[in-house]
Amino acid sequence: MSKKFMFKLLATGSLAMGVSLAMAGEAQAQITTQNSRESINQVREYIRELKEDNELGQVTSVSEFVDVKPTDWAFLALQSLVERYGCIVGLPTNPPTYQGRRATTRYEFAAGLNACLDRINELIAASVENLVTKEDLKLLQRLQEEFAAELALLRGRVDTLEARTATLEAQQFSTTTKLSGQVILAAQGAFGGNQAVPKGVPQGAFGNIQDATTFGYRVNLNFNTSFTGKDLLLTTIQMDDVTLGAGAAGVTGTNNSALGYSFLNRAGGGVAGLWYLSYTFPVLADKGSIYITGYGGGVNDYVDTLSPLNDDGQGALSGFGLRNPLYNQNLALGVGAGFNYNFLDDKLNFAIGYLANGNAGGGAFGTVGTVNPAGTEGLFGSSFNAFVQLTGYPTDNLGLSVLYIRSGSDPDSGLAINYGGGVGTAAVDAVNVGTSQADNVGFQFKWQPLKNFILGGWFGATWFAGVSAANAGTSGTALNYALVFAFPDVGTKGSQAQIVVGAPPYLTNSTGLVANGLTAAAADDVPILVEGSYRFKFTEYLSITPGIIAIFSPEGNSANSTVLVGVIRSTFSF
Repeated sequence: MSKKFMFKLLATGSLAMGVSLAMAGEAQAQITTQNSRESINQVREYIRELKEDNELGQVTSVSEFVDVKPTDWAFLALQSLVERYGCIVGLPTNPPTYQGRRATTRYEFAAGLNACLDRINELIAASVENLVTKEDLKLLQRLQEEFAAELALLRGRVDTLEARTATLEAQQFSTTTKLSGQVILAAQGAFGGNQAVPKGVPQGAFGNIQDATTFGYRVNLNFNTSFTGKDLLLTTIQMDDVTLGAGAAGVTGTNNSALGYSFLNRAGGGVAGLWYLSYTFPVLADKGSIYITGYGGGVNDYVDTLSPLNDDGQGALSGFGLRNPLYNQNLALGVGAGFNYNFLDDKLNFAIGYLANGNAGGGAFGTVGTVNPAGTEGLFGSSFNAFVQLTGYPTDNLGLSVLYIRSGSDPDSGLAINYGGGVGTAAVDAVNVGTSQADNVGFQFKWQPLKNFILGGWFGATWFAGVSAANAGTSGTALNYALVFAFPDVGTKGSQAQIVVGAPPYLTNSTGLVANGLTAAAADDVPILVEGSYRFKFTEYLSITPGIIAIFSPEGNSANSTVLVGVIRSTFSF
């Protein structure tokens, strides 16, 4: 009897119980490499998966194994162990498989032996006769002694896993919040002749480009909080030390804002404060999401911009190169809400939303103003963006979208909307001198035909009209467009070469527009921006991006000299 039982047990091959317990060692090894930011929820997930894996694949008849046939030489041994002792489980597949031809490790054998011992103990406790003999027990005792070291090691791994879980639970930052952050250090310098001036302004009126090299930093702390595992409350605290001053002259030595830092679209003046506050939660069987933004929101926070360089810490160096400037029109306080929904197996997304841009002291709800002393303009009376976007993904490597924004700029409510998205010519910026409204349409695409090549681009158009005494009768059209080339993993893994070629927002026609105190020309010359950069990834936490930016006919004035700006950006992520 003992020899027969020994043959049956040794013929079990690869046991899923051994596989699942071996996973405990893998889980422990993964947790060993986790840093202090690893969430306790992930650790609990390892343990949950471990327990689930131990339960998968239990069979009551050898016929349930789709890969075991009655003609197999070990069929009777497997049948006896399954139907007599009930201690054989299959691999966690559907339907169950046994994979008996795969070699068995000593750990797997020890795990299978342990499963049989547990089953036999249950049978003994239940006083089941004729199922376990003394010879069986003696043999099992010898096997247990031989594999005592392996069994002890498996138990030790689980004990270690539980101990580490307890340690992380005691030292965790929060059960619901993860802390992440980013620090950017950058130097930027312009060189050329006179500072660029709009049409109608004499050359040299803003002086020469002299000693235009600047150094700046930005620090972000992000508190990512989830209460259900699917929602997200994001709170961002930011501090930077670069004051942009008039236009971009403070950081580039030129008056063209398209050359400003991509990561400084609003100056903080070296004071830490709230930068972004938003809450997102899923609806409609997780196919839809609702976004509620209490501070700092932009249209780009609600939709996929389809730009390969849409990351101000890792992507484009210039503000223009990040994405279609239409997404940036609401640059400051952005209070509002949005909704999106995925159709057709997530190949089509529809998004709609509304953002107000009220007074800096009173959010979107108005305070005492020059023209509006009662402060009653409120959420729907201040500057605003009402937007809708349809985004499609016809294939896994292609994305297309169309964006529409209805904008209203009301300086009396506290902050006007910049129709150039902060990177347009002075003539486009001048549209917000008085209350105005605009219709904006944008087309975007991103295509990755090769692993190491991404092509993206956009086209944006703005049609505006003045509706206040300050700019009554003014109207015009502004355009912008670009092509973006990205080469991922060029040089080293995670590094990327980047090129942007395009025209920042400029006027194609206008009526009655005033810029810089002088009547602007009816149309700008076409400014062309070219940017080339290379993001070198040193480690998972550090990347350095040197690059150069050139703009031809800056400020939409062909009389201006070409301006070159050199940039080097270091980004630390944690």
